[in-house]
Amino acid sequence: MAVDEKREPAAGQAAAEPEPSPIQLPESARSQIQPFLETDEEIRLAVEADMVLPASFGTSWLVATQRRICVFVAGGKAPVLKVDLPLSCTVSLRSRDGLGSSLLEAHTLEGAVPLLRYTEARADAVGAAVEHLRELLPDRPAEEEEEAYGGEAAERELRKKAKPCPQCGNPMPRWMSLCPDCLDKRQLIVRLLQRAQRYWKPITFTFLLTGFLRFCAIYPAELQRRLVDDALNLNLQERTPALLDVKMDLLWQIIGILALVRIAATVAGAVQQFMMTWLGEKVTNDLRIDIYTHLQKLGVSYYDQKETGWIMDRVTGDTTTLQSFMTETLQRTVLNAVTLLVIAAMMFSQHAVLAMLALIPAPVVCFMSSRFLKRTHKIWHWAWRRRSRMFALLSNVLPGVRVVKAFVQEDREFERFQHTSQEYMNARVDAARVFAGFSRATNFVMSLSTLTIWGYGGYLVLQNPTGQPQDGVTVGVLVMFMTLVAQFYAPLQELTNMSQQLQQAATSGQRVFEVLDTLPDMEDDADAVELKEIAGKVEFRNVTFGYDERRPVLRNVSFTIQPGEMIGLVGPSGAGKSTTINLICRYYDATGGQVLIDDHDVRQVKIRSLRSQIGIVLQEPFLFHGTIAENIAYGCPDAGMAEILAAAKAANAHDFILRFPDGYDTMVGERGARLSGGERQRISIARAILKNPRILILDEATSSVDTETEALIQEAIDRLVHGRTTFAIAHRLSTLQHANRLLVLEKGRLAETGTHQELLANEGGTYRRLVDVHRQLAEMVGVGG
Repeated sequence: MAVDEKREPAAGQAAAEPEPSPIQLPESARSQIQPFLETDEEIRLAVEADMVLPASFGTSWLVATQRRICVFVAGGKAPVLKVDLPLSCTVSLRSRDGLGSSLLEAHTLEGAVPLLRYTEARADAVGAAVEHLRELLPDRPAEEEEEAYGGEAAERELRKKAKPCPQCGNPMPRWMSLCPDCLDKRQLIVRLLQRAQRYWKPITFTFLLTGFLRFCAIYPAELQRRLVDDALNLNLQERTPALLDVKMDLLWQIIGILALVRIAATVAGAVQQFMMTWLGEKVTNDLRIDIYTHLQKLGVSYYDQKETGWIMDRVTGDTTTLQSFMTETLQRTVLNAVTLLVIAAMMFSQHAVLAMLALIPAPVVCFMSSRFLKRTHKIWHWAWRRRSRMFALLSNVLPGVRVVKAFVQEDREFERFQHTSQEYMNARVDAARVFAGFSRATNFVMSLSTLTIWGYGGYLVLQNPTGQPQDGVTVGVLVMFMTLVAQFYAPLQELTNMSQQLQQAATSGQRVFEVLDTLPDMEDDADAVELKEIAGKVEFRNVTFGYDERRPVLRNVSFTIQPGEMIGLVGPSGAGKSTTINLICRYYDATGGQVLIDDHDVRQVKIRSLRSQIGIVLQEPFLFHGTIAENIAYGCPDAGMAEILAAAKAANAHDFILRFPDGYDTMVGERGARLSGGERQRISIARAILKNPRILILDEATSSVDTETEALIQEAIDRLVHGRTTFAIAHRLSTLQHANRLLVLEKGRLAETGTHQELLANEGGTYRRLVDVHRQLAEMVGVGG
């Protein structure tokens, strides 16, 4: 539990949202870190990160006192001190964003000192801690100096706006509705049980079948007692033909009942096995569909933050783990508990002392299990992280196999995968080692019960010279006890081993619900209107936006485009051209200002009605695995073959398609691998023509093809742009000469606007400078040729 002192609101005041605590440190870690500090040192600030330097997953803590900044890494039995930096030497702090993680640095007069690496999930918590840490610095830099370190002042303002957790006060990740620090694992299990309610009928049926199977396993113990004591216990002095016939009839009667029990158990077991398999597949399929459906609702920003393999692991691996828990582990847990009570009652009804001796190890095993359960979650969470890294590596490398082979990096990628797979294997082996030790220990404790029954029970049998039940413990009772003890500790052992499955389910549940609890950042408002056929007017009013809100890409951009205009977006890399397009499509919402289509704020219209009237042709068109015809008709799946042919002809794609043996039924391969770049581009244009959009976006549509192909593509584009509002991004500025207007972006601002000739006449302008640079490059290429 994190140390967090909460203040009550003053009388007469409304309860304010809790402020993030400056000390977020588990009590166990605090007690281990305290010996590293001097007697009079007091922890003023502490925060936990989910990575360790240089760049691997793990747990680390940044701790600040009134004298120094320390960084500890969780390792073995005690934390390891990695950084020990006096506050007096620290001039400023800076966060640097990387690919999937960020790095916190302390800047001194001698240079930068890496402190902490963390993922986006901990970004808000670390940012809030840095705010408090700056207050401890002896000489804080001026605002102007901080701006030089990446806009830290703006970052602090956004940190203050972060939504705090109502329980711990930590800033919550912006895309989550639940705080990961306060997530109750028991609540995860409850949520899984709630999901199982829809299957209560088949679950009840399989539960009854499993209960019947448990009865078939327990009942033979009583029959064995009768078999030994009543059927086989024959005193030689009383042996008569009539008594022998009675004993023989009883023998065959008991054997017949045992046979019927075995037959019934076999049939019920087959039905139960099929039902459990059917139910498991049904639950898994529905859960996968729920996750996939929710993923479709999430915005593009979510996929910017997550790797494909990370998401695939949750849709496949974690749902399979939850299938086992919801359909098997859950029922076995309940039935094992009932079985324990029934067997205990049967043993006490036969002999109370023997029953008490037999059950002595049970509370010891329960105590060991409860202690062990608290330690296992981190073990499986660590193993699951390694599995996600392996999936992420596969999803990253396999689609780029041509690049791997082109640069002869097969050995390198093999070593990377081998290392990642080895890490996952080691994590699984470590977990298996821990559980194997625990399982053997509980087995040993439970075996003491068997020795006790044999010892004391055998003594009681020998003290019963007549061998009659009314005179004491008989051989039959002893045999029954041995059977019941084995059947008592088998479900108890299974319950203790279920701690492993429970932790696996809790870990998988946490990962699955992390996806399901992610709030879509793009949803239709309750009063959103259906956007009918639009004219194509586009307006930006003082639009500001940044993929990371702390670093705006567009700053106060305003322009108005009339229906049917062709607009060229020009500017150096990173100026905000693609961002402008993303806002028009409403892949993201502006953080400031308004984006309007036909005078409608895009946030007030239904997303589907907006995007259905926008067509996009990308620099690297994405084709799905399927036929050429299917890819052309992707945006209009109900289109007929005549419409597909007309779109392909308009895109100058019909001739090359017919050269394939299968024509329009040709499989394009994964991402269009069987087609050339120009062919893929013309298929993409045909797809846009068939959609017949009112607003067309061309993002570097001719930048990566040869001159002849470019002419064919340009001819197709000329047909496509007719009568539509068109936004074209192109580095070849010559392709934009016929645009009605050019919007020149620089450093996120609208630097210039006008026609090609007007902007070219402005010798000191940004566009003129870009044209001059392109001309110089063209001359250099010509000379080199």
